[in-house]
Amino acid sequence: MNPATRWQHTFPLSNIQNLLIKRLRKNTPTPKLGFGKDKLTGTYKPVFLTNSSGFGLADVTTCEVFDFTTQRLRYVHPASHFTTNPHPNPVYLDGSLYWLTDCEVPKVLSFDLHTETFHVICNALFAHVLDPLSVTICILDNRLCVSLRNWPTQDIWSFQYSSKTWAKMCSIDLTQNFFLVSGTQVCPVTYCNSGQAQVTTPRS
Repeated sequence: MNPATRWQHTFPLSNIQNLLIKRLRKNTPTPKLGFGKDKLTGTYKPVFLTNSSGFGLADVTTCEVFDFTTQRLRYVHPASHFTTNPHPNPVYLDGSLYWLTDCEVPKVLSFDLHTETFHVICNALFAHVLDPLSVTICILDNRLCVSLRNWPTQDIWSFQYSSKTWAKMCSIDLTQNFFLVSGTQVCPVTYCNSGQAQVTTPRS
């Protein structure tokens, strides 16, 4: 729903969501909807990117884009050649959607909403992540960021496009937050110039 215009739209289930329902795979993470704007045309595009290998499909991932003109979901070919971490929500920045892959060394995957093509823009700073819930991707201060929880702290880095490197923004002491316990998924939502970050959890 658009809070400014009060325009509301309901999207149909993606094909992978229908497969999940038919196969009753209750413990399989459901596809998360990415939503962003094509900078050149001004067209808004809802996007589903799903790991599809577990469904007997030939491709590694399946990408579906909802077309407001036809009111239908359509496939994007080729989809990503890398499977994604299914837990963090995709994020939007400057005409592209972003995901984290679930490779041994996680990569940042981008989807250009105008050309509808996938690109790996860089590796994340961490490897051998044992808990996929401990990492997340977010937008802070209009910058693409990744975050890793390694109890009792959570570190946040921002991506520097000019040098293709990561710069550490801050480190959060999770023990100072009485509502957090080890294993809680923590998602940064805002960042202040004072070096403080506001976080949320799925139950917040």
